[in-house]
Amino acid sequence: MIAANGLPIVIHRGGSTVVPLTVTPPAAYVGSVHLSCGTLPTYATCNFSPATVTMSGDGVAQAVTWTITTSALPGATTHLSASVMLSPSSSGVTGHSLPPVTLVP
Repeated sequence: MIAANGLPIVIHRGGSTVVPLTVTPPAAYVGSVHLSCGTLPTYATCNFSPATVTMSGDGVAQAVTWTITTSALPGATTHLSASVMLSPSSSGVTGHSLPPVTLVP
């Protein structure tokens, strides 16, 4: 499961924010989970640190930071949706949708 700590997420256009995440595997999973951002609009980027989390089979949650950066585009308040692409999908980690991000002028 992927859980976000630090809601709601609001970013001023041209700014960025860092959101702490917790990645919790099923108790018996041993292996790596690779996190990457799904499809985003051209004015936004995101990344995870670390981008690969190694699970040892003990079910212990791992801390990850999610950084979202936006360009300074003019316009009204908009909402950005991001999802986490997990590899391998057999890891059993669920909760691929991240909380919505509100971009404000």
